[in-house]
Amino acid sequence: FSLDLDTVKIVDTTSIEGLSIETDLDIAVQFMSGYSSRLGNEEETELRDDFEGVVVRTVTKDMLAWNAGVRPGDVLLSTSATMGDAMWPKGSLVSVRSAISTRKVMNQYMNFKFQRLKEPTAATEVVENFELTLTRPIGINIEDTESGLVLISSFTEAPQSVVETALRVGDRIVAVDSLIGSRMWPVSNVEGLVSACTSRLPSQPVRLRFERVVQVGEWGGSKAVMNGKVESVSPALTGAVDGFRKMKQDSESAQTVPIKSSGSETHQLLLARCQQVLRQYATDNKSGKVMGLVADRILGALGEGGAPLDAKTLAMVMTAYGTSLQPENAIKAFEAATGLSGDGSLSQPEQVEFKGKNGPVTIIADKSALEINTVIALLRAHAVRGDVYSARRVLAATEGSKNGVVDDVPTSDWSKSKLLTCGVICYNIVIAAAAKAGGKDGIDVALDVFDCM
Repeated sequence: FSLDLDTVKIVDTTSIEGLSIETDLDIAVQFMSGYSSRLGNEEETELRDDFEGVVVRTVTKDMLAWNAGVRPGDVLLSTSATMGDAMWPKGSLVSVRSAISTRKVMNQYMNFKFQRLKEPTAATEVVENFELTLTRPIGINIEDTESGLVLISSFTEAPQSVVETALRVGDRIVAVDSLIGSRMWPVSNVEGLVSACTSRLPSQPVRLRFERVVQVGEWGGSKAVMNGKVESVSPALTGAVDGFRKMKQDSESAQTVPIKSSGSETHQLLLARCQQVLRQYATDNKSGKVMGLVADRILGALGEGGAPLDAKTLAMVMTAYGTSLQPENAIKAFEAATGLSGDGSLSQPEQVEFKGKNGPVTIIADKSALEINTVIALLRAHAVRGDVYSARRVLAATEGSKNGVVDDVPTSDWSKSKLLTCGVICYNIVIAAAAKAGGKDGIDVALDVFDCM
């Protein structure tokens, strides 16, 4: 859309690292950097971790930008050049500010070009890849499809045991290894695949790459938030939970596990939907109390599906509990997701149960969820409680103190995690916990932490 630059003013904001563009034409758009995206063409794209650019943070409804079609999450690709009709790409807030300032000197109007990102959570199916090394006779019947795929249509009377347990009717065969070397060649028809396999001796192995489609249901997250009912969270995640659970059960029943469930595409989509629900409720609900209930539903759904949390989802769940002033639940979520003691000690945490649709469930612990943002959320929970010693012990565990002891309790060592770097914010949170605790103990811990800083 185009703006009359005589009405544009830039206002620095303190709530986010960004800027706001406001005009007398009723536009209010906030930009922030640090979002992730896969760009480089005009097609709709999805977010990725290595992008640095400018993304719309908020748009005021029914104002100029909103009516022009700009929505939160849109990427600002380019703005008008200082002179002429050319569009210059923009990758930072500084460049946006500079472009507006210089353009205003030379021209009354300025164009902004945005790109709409697709929502990865909207997919109704996920494709998982895996490979198996087999020998002839393989024991499968295959068929061509109109779309150029080769599918397993059935099994022979006596297939290899690994084939019977690891493969499913409907799995696609997409590549076969070359007779010489390790290169995988794409498969587009039955004739080519049969030729590649029969060119080998019966005992000579052949490696095949398969695809399995996992149904994850329609994404109902937006509807769940729109009706304002926390009870809608679990149904919004049901498709992805069921898809992940079935894929996991299929893998566990195979003698050779074809798909590693944790970290799989289906797992990532389930976590992405959980994150989206948390974001939407955080944006659309003014009361912080509801966020704790949403976090409960998220953990219950993940427990139902037997899906571990990653660091990002765990940090968001803990933040949701913090928003609801439930620091104890934030600590329990950390312990359940990581299997580590939330007080930074060497003790083993008690098993925590969450409410699933069919009864109590537990979360599968995965230490990869231990990351600096989850540690920060844990420290904040202790600070809210005024538990200065637990906060100091967590800080020591993050630093990797050898043979450390806090308040006569030995500390753990979490420093082996590659994603843990103790920054100033960690020290500041512990000092805040010390200030809340007060007394001589609080002062001693605050001075100790200050010396470490």
